[in-house]
Amino acid sequence: MALSGSTAIVGAFGRDSEAGAAYIFERSWNGGYSGASYATHWQLAKRLQAPDSAAGLAFGYAVAVDGGLAVVTALRANDGKAYVFGRNYGGTNNWGYMKAVGQPATGAGALEYATNLGTVHRTRYWSDGQEN
Repeated sequence: MALSGSTAIVGAFGRDSEAGAAYIFERSWNGGYSGASYATHWQLAKRLQAPDSAAGLAFGYAVAVDGGLAVVTALRANDGKAYVFGRNYGGTNNWGYMKAVGQPATGAGALEYATNLGTVHRTRYWSDGQEN
C-alpha cells in the first residue's frame, strides 16, 4: 500500500488465480466539519491490471504512487518489470497504462520502485544486501 496526498494504491497480487490487481482510491471531502477535522471518504477510482495479465503473474506485489503517477510490480513478470500508470493517461482520471519498465538483463536481484515528483526510480538489491 502506498499513499500520496489524496491518492492511495493497494496491491492485491493474490487475486484472480494470482494474476493480481491493484486498486487506486481517491479521498473526497464531504465539506462537513466533524469534531477536530473534516470528514473524508475514500472511494475506489480504478482497478488496475497488467496488460499482459496471466494466472500466476502476481501483479500488485509492490506499489508506489506520487501525484499522477503509479507504479505496480509483478512478482513473476519476465525481466522483473514494473508497470507505470498515469492519472490522466487516456482520459481525465482514467489511470491508464503508460509503459513497462524492465530490469537490466545482467545480474540478479530484486528491484524496488518508487516515484518522486513524476519520475520512476529503480533500485536493485543484490542477494548480499548491497545496493546498486
